[in-house]
Parts: sequence; structure tokens; C-alpha cells
Amino acid sequence: MITKSILLNKVTDKGNKRIVFNVEAHAGFYSEFNNMLFCLVFCLEKNISFDIQSKGDINFYNAGWGDYFQPFFKEIKLPFLNKYNSRPYLAYGIKFYMFKTILKTIYNIDYFTQDLFDQARADYKHGGTINIPELNVNCSFLEFCSELIKIIYVFNASTRKEMNDLLKNLSLPEDYIAIHIRSGDKIQEVPLYSQDDYIKHAIGKTNNLYVYSDNYEIIEKIKIKYNDFNIYSLTEKNDTGYIHNDFVKLPPLERKKKMTKLFANIEIFCNANTFIGSIDSNPGMFVWMSRAGKNCIDVNGREFMIY
Repeated sequence: MITKSILLNKVTDKGNKRIVFNVEAHAGFYSEFNNMLFCLVFCLEKNISFDIQSKGDINFYNAGWGDYFQPFFKEIKLPFLNKYNSRPYLAYGIKFYMFKTILKTIYNIDYFTQDLFDQARADYKHGGTINIPELNVNCSFLEFCSELIKIIYVFNASTRKEMNDLLKNLSLPEDYIAIHIRSGDKIQEVPLYSQDDYIKHAIGKTNNLYVYSDNYEIIEKIKIKYNDFNIYSLTEKNDTGYIHNDFVKLPPLERKKKMTKLFANIEIFCNANTFIGSIDSNPGMFVWMSRAGKNCIDVNGREFMIY
């Protein structure tokens, strides 16, 4: 649909207004990536050039975007930018507004993350149609996001090698259904669905299930109750539930290891015959967009929606 060079020309058009989006502002990686993608689609439609800021100590571990991915966006690294370029609910107060305004003026930046974050989410809450004639784009929101992901979300050589090592050791067959069951701190936001709610969608379709959860107890329960399936998983016995506040305190190389395993799991989800997960988890939402919604089943029967 679109090529990397055409997209890059549109993203970096100096004749347009400009945003610097912070991909390392507050949350888990796929929350940051998904919201960056929503904002990127918004900016492409509104003719706003798009730079990013990713140097931080949350999901990345050293230099930012290039820690895991091949370069695409122009990266902005400026003093104080990380503090005053944030999500709307973190951007408040007179001092914040004053310093944000000063930084925008000095560095010729029209928008920070907080300026377009909510608007982009609202515009694409239920998907819709994207029409950008100069990119020859006239398709659904999910189809467009899938095309953008193919161009932007490309791993560098070292990350790809580490992911391939994990995938090779798994010996996963070509025919499988993938299931993602999020536990950990996610249960503070939404109920934890029973594993039965997920497995019921796979019964009668295949004998091969790839199941990933951040809590190994869930994998053990599935293996015992559904022993007629071949169960594959990268979940380890010491996985007891993902807590983001604990993750950010880990040493950089330990965060890198966990992120690489997460990337490998997401790739497994994207390549499955069918993906079963929850649309209100950010990894699940990313998979929906990557697959353009094809053969994706929400555990609660919902259609695509930005939560």
C-alpha cells in the first residue's frame, strides 16, 4: 500500500507543523507504541510532521528506539524534554505549562505528546476509515495501522537474533492458535477472565495451542485441565505476574531480556492461525492492529475499540 520512503517523506515534511511524541513517557511498551501509532495516524491525516523522543529508562535500556528497532523516525534529544513532554494526565500546573511553552518556542516545536494524545484516541476510538490521497491510502483504520507497523516496527539485527533463538528453542508447529492471558497489575484495571473463557474459542479448531501469560500458574492449570491439547509457552516458572512499577526498577540488561521475550511472544501471536486475547490489553490491541483484525477473537466478544 505505502512504501517506507513515501511514508518517511510525509512524516518529515518540514513545511508542516511538528510534534515531538514521547515514546518513553509513563507506561509499558505497547501502551506507548499503540498511542504513538494513534497519534501518527492523526498527524498523517492532519499534515503534521512527526518526530519522537525515546531516550529514557523505562522500556528502552540505553539509547532509546535503536535499542530494539531499525531507525525510522527522527529522534529528538533535548534538555528537560522528557520532563515536560508527557501524557495529558501528567501535564498540569502553571510551572509545567510555562516550561512547556518555553521549550516549544526555543526549539520550534508546535505540539508535545499531551497536546494531541486525547484527540487522536478519540478520533479513532472505534476505528473508522482513513483517507490520505498523497499516500494513496483509502482503507480502514486497522488496515492502515497494519501497513504502518510493517514499516516502523522492524527489529534491529541483535534483537532479531535473540528473538529467533527463543523461537527456535520453542519448536512451535506452523498450525497453532495463540492465546494471551494477562494477569499481574492488569487485574487492577479489568477483571481476570477464566482460562476457560479463552480455551473455549479454540476447541475443535486445532490440537496445538500457544499460551502466554505473565503468571506461570495459569499455564499449569491449562496443561492439567486441557491435557488433550499440545501446549506451547515461553512463560517461565518464575513468572508470577507483570507489575510495571517493579519492571522499571530492574537493571537495564534484565529489562532488555524481558522485553526481547515479550517481542517474541507478540510475534507468535501475530503469526498464529487465530489470536485469542483481550482488546483492552495493549499487547492484545497491538496484535489486532498488526493483523488488521483478521482472525482475532476477544475473550469477551468485543469488536475493536481503543480502551
